Amino acid sequence: MKSKRSSTNERRGRRRCDHPRRSGWRGYSRGVAKPLREIGRDERYGLALLLLAVVFLIGDVGEWVARIADFIFIAILLMITLQPTVPRWLRVASIISAGVSAVFSITRVATETPLTVGLDALTTMTVVAVTVIAIMFRLIRHSVVTASTVMGAFLAYSLIGFAAAYLYIAVDAFGNEPFFNQGVQPASAYIYFSLVTLTTVGFGDLTPGTELGQRLVVIEALVGQVFLVVLVSRLVSLWQPPHRPSMADDAPSD
Repeated sequence: MKSKRSSTNERRGRRRCDHPRRSGWRGYSRGVAKPLREIGRDERYGLALLLLAVVFLIGDVGEWVARIADFIFIAILLMITLQPTVPRWLRVASIISAGVSAVFSITRVATETPLTVGLDALTTMTVVAVTVIAIMFRLIRHSVVTASTVMGAFLAYSLIGFAAAYLYIAVDAFGNEPFFNQGVQPASAYIYFSLVTLTTVGFGDLTPGTELGQRLVVIEALVGQVFLVVLVSRLVSLWQPPHRPSMADDAPSD
């Protein structure tokens, strides 16, 4: 038989469940804190954005610095994709593509030819694309909009530009004509041009000089706009203003 004390505790527990309004801010904070802890534990989008900016700024300082920046860039992407919440097939694809990219990057340092440059760019583009998919997989599972959600969305949007930039580098390496009308350009110029295209700014200082390049640029601009529309609608649907309990909610019921 249950003791009198245990029966009393059960009645009190049921009474608290029957009156959720009495919890006030405490119940709300507990409900929000759990998804926030889950998000913060397995995502490092802020650090990835910082390292991505550093890689972009030091990319063309020198050949060896550029290769080191490439390895840092791949490490950033692996840091995001090798999370336990990311599907296994994405983690496997990220590891394989990153390993192949590292091999071609080292080969490019030893013997830089159009073939090694193009293969290095294509494999790096694959790693970036896998990372974008992994980030979006995590973002659509967020139940609330947090700083991590916003930074993850911004990171995914930026990485689309980086993926297109590496694709342009590969097209330039494999093609018979320079990708730009302005002639051969460093790698940072492709990233700059891709980000300008993605945001549809279009300064005009760099323009694609081949028919394939022009088509790819149009596709990137369209993808960037569609991504923004879908992403903003998703964030708006997730955003919920915090419920502030009124005085009537905190007051004990009769």
